[in-house]
Amino acid sequence: MISEILNILFPVPQQTPAIRIDREVLKEQLTSTFHGADIKLSDPSYKLVDIGHIQKFLERNSGSERKYITTSNDCDDFSFILMGDVTRWDPDLAFGIAWGYNPSGTYHAFNMAIDTTEEVQIVEPQSDEIYVNTEEWDVRFVLM
Repeated sequence: MISEILNILFPVPQQTPAIRIDREVLKEQLTSTFHGADIKLSDPSYKLVDIGHIQKFLERNSGSERKYITTSNDCDDFSFILMGDVTRWDPDLAFGIAWGYNPSGTYHAFNMAIDTTEEVQIVEPQSDEIYVNTEEWDVRFVLM
């Protein structure tokens, strides 16, 4: 509730200036990073994500405060909600939903962002943690 009031009174502005990446370049990068993953990109280009800016957004976003409920409010629900919140905030970002195996070997839904250096960052929507090391994640599907 407090975070929603803060967002109304003091919203995190959209990120500017924009550094863009073309869909084909992004698809090639994701394909080479996550061999064999099914990559679905819907827009012709995307705005690269300033990780510091998205961290400010995550601090204000209340999505990770939701209660986890197996099969009815679980990892995919958290990732869809965060994707919707980010899209409503800044609809042009290189930010999406992914499925695959996390470092502990559990099949999992999470979010990912492509930062301004064109590196992939994993965003855990249940805790708002950002993982820079994607080598430990076995990503099978990406939707942006």
